[in-house]
Amino acid sequence: MEASDRPLKCAARDFLQTPFYILQKNRGQQRYVVSLTEKEDIKDLLMNFIDQAANGFEVKIRDHGEQADPKDYWGEVTRPQLKIAIEKFGDFIFHDGKHDLMIKHSGSNDYIVFDEHALVFIYSDNDYTSLLHTYNLVQQADGQFIYNVGHWHIRQANAMESLARLINLLELMPQQDDPVAGKSWWRRLLGL
Repeated sequence: MEASDRPLKCAARDFLQTPFYILQKNRGQQRYVVSLTEKEDIKDLLMNFIDQAANGFEVKIRDHGEQADPKDYWGEVTRPQLKIAIEKFGDFIFHDGKHDLMIKHSGSNDYIVFDEHALVFIYSDNDYTSLLHTYNLVQQADGQFIYNVGHWHIRQANAMESLARLINLLELMPQQDDPVAGKSWWRRLLGL
């Protein structure tokens, strides 16, 4: 199987992922839910988000692994550090379906998530419509998602080694909820 033919993170029998986006608004906040089918488009979208930041980044990797409780790794990273990590560990980031990658602009509430189902979530007050149209995406009111059908997540043979090396490159640390605030930043932003 060619690298470009490999599924992005998960697969399902008789399910065809289609490109589209949904804009959801709730209580003055908005998020874009983006379904892309090409690895290079997802990579380009992540890089575009990274390039928009005025400062550094907070990065979180959630490892769903084989456990009931996912493990979070968090740290503050620079633009070059983040771009190198995406280039070097792209195969793991785009094809391993047992982790989420979350990137937040430091000093703002803008962040992007590439989740375990190969969906991209953009949380921002900025308008991403024009950018999403460059990927030939059409806005829909609702969409068919792979998590609504029976599916399985792909785990690469060297996933644990790749995950450890990625965490090491980004200098991420295991994260627990903040005992003072009670919740980590992403839980506060998601309202969890």
